[in-house]
Amino acid sequence: MNFQWKKNGVAITGANTNMLNLSNVVDTDAGTYSVEVMGQCPPSTTVSAVLTVNKSPIITLDLPATLDACDNTAAQLDVTATGGGLAYEWTKNGTVIVGQTTSSYKFNVTKADNNAKIKVTIKGGCKPDVASKECVITVKDGGAITEGPKDLELCVGNPAKFSVKATGSGITYQWKKNGVNIPGENKADLSITSVSEADAGFYTVEVTGACAITGSGPLTAKLSISKPFTITSQPTGTQNVCPGGSISFSVTVSGGKNLKYQWKKNGTALPGETKSSYSTNISGSGEAGTYSCDVTDDCGQTQTTTTATVIVGSVAAISTQPTSQIICEGGSASFSVTATGANIKYQWLSLIHIWRCRRAI
Repeated sequence: MNFQWKKNGVAITGANTNMLNLSNVVDTDAGTYSVEVMGQCPPSTTVSAVLTVNKSPIITLDLPATLDACDNTAAQLDVTATGGGLAYEWTKNGTVIVGQTTSSYKFNVTKADNNAKIKVTIKGGCKPDVASKECVITVKDGGAITEGPKDLELCVGNPAKFSVKATGSGITYQWKKNGVNIPGENKADLSITSVSEADAGFYTVEVTGACAITGSGPLTAKLSISKPFTITSQPTGTQNVCPGGSISFSVTVSGGKNLKYQWKKNGTALPGETKSSYSTNISGSGEAGTYSCDVTDDCGQTQTTTTATVIVGSVAAISTQPTSQIICEGGSASFSVTATGANIKYQWLSLIHIWRCRRAI
């Protein structure tokens, strides 16, 4: 009997016995082997067999050293390996995870997974088994906004500060004015050193984090700028008042908030006179003088009205009376009176009796 072994149809040199031995089998040895058996009489007979070469498992894509994930989110770990008849066994903190037998491990992350150690062992048709490196899970908390910025109403020149409070991992901020990003404003606080009317508007902060942001609180605040007030009417001129009379002044203002008034006489504050109007009875010359009012708003701006002058007249007093006279017809008579008081005016009354002079005959 004669024998000829072939691999994939090609004769193997020197393989002419009824047995073909292969030592230290490698990948390239895999294939279809056949043997042609020839006797003294034809025909010859050929039989074949397939050689499959299995490798020991080799990991080509290992697990990451760490996996950062947000609480209550889906996560996935993958491993890639070569070899024949591969099987996968996943463990968590050394305990086999039941039902996880593929190259991917899909799971829902919870806070309990923080610092968990995940590993996979790969088994094949040939030894040895191979284990992945360990992957440590880090669970990040979801972000929450606990306090948002508040509306501000300020005076020109005042400082302004908007703030937001948030918790969570990887928190970032972006402030906007009227919906447009403010370059460089990426912190929890937004400060304006000295506000002007141009700074008025709506300020919004956009808060992002490594995980979803939850919570309450408005994220938009309004900045209003108080404008200066204007005095539209005020005391002016001069008033002449007699004792027993009265005086009254008022001031009218347009704009401003939380206005405060302080009436003054001759530049000195009148105690308790803090309304928009002032009136008093005249008892004597003590009420004479100049009157004005200081008006102050909640921004600390103070404007003073013009002044009004009060002159208090005095009661006329006659110190010298006119004396009676007897004169002859054709003569002249003169009367006078002496009086004290302010702005004295005189009006004479005709009460003269004319006497005729008689001559002796």
